[in-house]
Amino acid sequence: MRTGRQRRRLFSIQLLAVIITMALICQPQPSYSQHQLQVTVGTNKTLYSPGERVTIIGKVLESSSQPVSGVEVSIQVSNPVGGIVRIALAVTNSTGYYIDQFSLEKKTPSGTYRIHVIASRDEYAEGVAESTFQVQAETPDFEITLSPESQSVIQGQTAWLTVTILSKFGFDQPVALSYSATPPMSTCTFSNSPVTPNATSLATMATSPNAPLGYYSVTITGSGGGKMHSASALVIIQTAQPPSTIDFTISITPESRSITAGQIATFTVTVVPTGGFSSTVTLRISALPEGSRADFNPNPISNLASGGSHSTLQIETSNLTESGTYPLTVTAEGGGKTRTTTLALVVSKEADFTLKVNPSFQSVLQGQSAIYQVTITSMGGFSSPVFLSLSVSATYEITFDSNPITPPPNGQSTSTLRITTSPNTSLGNYTLVITGTAGTVVHSVAVTLKVSVPQDFTLSATPSQITITPGSEGYLTLTVSSVNGFNAEVSFIAKNLPDGLTAMFTPQTIIVNSSSRSTLTITARKDIPLGIYHVNISAQSELLEHQIEIIVKVEGAKSNCLIVTATYGSEVTDEVQTLRRFRDDRILTTFAGRQFMIVFNSWYYSFSPAVAESIRKNGSIREGMKIALYPLIGILRISEITYSNLPLEGEASVIITGFIAASLIGIIYATPLQIAFKILLRASRLKVKASVAKYEVLGLCLSTILLVVAESTFIETLMRMAAAAFVITSIAASSSLTLNILKRIRTRIRF
Repeated sequence: MRTGRQRRRLFSIQLLAVIITMALICQPQPSYSQHQLQVTVGTNKTLYSPGERVTIIGKVLESSSQPVSGVEVSIQVSNPVGGIVRIALAVTNSTGYYIDQFSLEKKTPSGTYRIHVIASRDEYAEGVAESTFQVQAETPDFEITLSPESQSVIQGQTAWLTVTILSKFGFDQPVALSYSATPPMSTCTFSNSPVTPNATSLATMATSPNAPLGYYSVTITGSGGGKMHSASALVIIQTAQPPSTIDFTISITPESRSITAGQIATFTVTVVPTGGFSSTVTLRISALPEGSRADFNPNPISNLASGGSHSTLQIETSNLTESGTYPLTVTAEGGGKTRTTTLALVVSKEADFTLKVNPSFQSVLQGQSAIYQVTITSMGGFSSPVFLSLSVSATYEITFDSNPITPPPNGQSTSTLRITTSPNTSLGNYTLVITGTAGTVVHSVAVTLKVSVPQDFTLSATPSQITITPGSEGYLTLTVSSVNGFNAEVSFIAKNLPDGLTAMFTPQTIIVNSSSRSTLTITARKDIPLGIYHVNISAQSELLEHQIEIIVKVEGAKSNCLIVTATYGSEVTDEVQTLRRFRDDRILTTFAGRQFMIVFNSWYYSFSPAVAESIRKNGSIREGMKIALYPLIGILRISEITYSNLPLEGEASVIITGFIAASLIGIIYATPLQIAFKILLRASRLKVKASVAKYEVLGLCLSTILLVVAESTFIETLMRMAAAAFVITSIAASSSLTLNILKRIRTRIRF
């Protein structure tokens, strides 16, 4: 009874080991045949302003460069400090494209923003891609300019500088003026400070009669609203002795004014003497429009002996003055010299505005956005709201970030127009008419938008599979074909190259016209393990990338199956081909199978050449080997059928098939050997109390665990040990289990 319990216990342990083995093997393993999704991501532009609308566009392809529809693309956008500003989910259309849009906040900080996308779909391995774009915040600010940029002054005389403060992005804070780096022994005063943009101040700089001669850079600084800017002008202090040329210069500030008919435009005319010029200068103006008159104060200018001086020019218009832009000439005469300068006077009958749209032409892809800047410029003191509109003749979304917009008197305001096309927008050129309306005043501008299909390229390899031997090389032709007029550089790179294989492209980079080619040379080292390797070839061009997979078979000499070939007399017999197909198409396609074959080949080729030679020379041995190999051929065919019908792929299928094949080999070949061994022990009357069955089961369990660890870590040495131990213990355990079953049957028959 004790012996029966032990046998039942051993049988239960063996059955439990088989169940655990199946459970571990069927765990999810890396699938080498699962297709990898290739995803790209980018934006319609690289630089944005706060409040702008961002368009994210990308494409999802499978490893064969075919677009994949229905792919869920998870999109995450983070700001420069890592905070999440956008999380969205997009789905690819029939062409593999996906689109997402969102608007930046008005107070979005400047910096680099990162886009991270993950493409996923059942039956595909996830694809991941990243991209970046920049945001440049526009903060209220001002700018400061000086006029003239350079002037000469006699020791003890006075120089004048017109300081102009202009607003940028709505800056409206007072700006305090200060000066530095003035010539020695000189002072500077401002006609008004602080100054609120847009406005001017006159800087008066008085020099001492003893001021050192030389060139001096005068710097005037404006500070206000947390901002500080400076501008410089050159002041040349000359001796009282007149130079060889006695003359004077004339300038006018500003160079242009816009007014409404009936209003007055004011300018400052500055006369600066040089070389000791001291004569009286008389001013006059020409080409005044009808219904207007001009007045200089003072006129003439008679105090030039003490330095430069200025006169205020006022041009008064009337209701009879027609609208238009008038170029006027101011002439200064004195001391036998005549100098002129020009100004522009813009007159409108009533307050008006101009409308400008930039750029006038844009080209976008279906699903992308076009950005236009709409600028409203006030004329004649115009400051009313202008309502913007756009004629629609295609399928797209229209947004103005500001509407209406109100320009400051004689100033400008802008609005950003975003036109977002859809994937279904018809291809072609569209004339867009942007209209600005303020009461009865209406102005329009036409621009052009071209909608086109994305330019792309395809990648293929001929052939897609090569077979080489260790120490040799193989060749493939890579063909890149243009799609929708693609014409750019494409560079090649080999990814996931295994150790022992090298890739060289000739040339590495090509310029794609209609179709271009490169030769790929794959070289195998002499010590590379035999097997099947999957190599991804990538073709890249800016944001576009396509990948294809090529298969490299590394095989040894064709007479690998030495004993079977010698037994059946030819390599082309069905039996030899069955063994070879099972090895090449099943075992060598997996990580575990390749590592096992390395161990097996080391053992097999240590004796097979001598055995094969004996079989070829002895017909009796050859016939006996045919009988001995007949069950093995049948086992491999059963294993092939099992592999083809398993619902699993890759590593799990090969390990399960290997377990079945090893178990059948143990039952058919090892069991008779065990029976013969026990008969010999009984005939010799030797008693062996210890049983190795439990050690066989333990070894099978341990080798199974090692297989799982090796599959997870991809450690080749560990996989070789685990695969060899797994096969050996599977053979031994199945043989012992069969022997125990036969003993149980014999016991029942006896009783």
